[in-house]
Amino acid sequence: MAGIKFFIELLRLLELNEKSLDLTGMTTVDHSVISYLIDVSEVKTDPFSANYDDFTNAYGEVCSHTQFYKSLNKLIHAGYLKRAGGVRSRTYQWVF
Repeated sequence: MAGIKFFIELLRLLELNEKSLDLTGMTTVDHSVISYLIDVSEVKTDPFSANYDDFTNAYGEVCSHTQFYKSLNKLIHAGYLKRAGGVRSRTYQWVF
């Protein structure tokens, strides 16, 4: 029973943090994309390359090409990520 209580409390904390970061409504795919971006951005302030092919190599095909870029755009619109190149560039940078 203690394991279930811990799990529920963890879910509550995640939900509170999503609200405070204005990231409500995130899907499992969104979480996977964020994990991938954190993995590929070695130095958090430097631009980094992120693309669907590398994502599927690292995480498997957990989503479509379109869903991957929708997840990236959610982060861009929320103000946490920006494109470091042009509109069609695959280079991004975290915004702190």
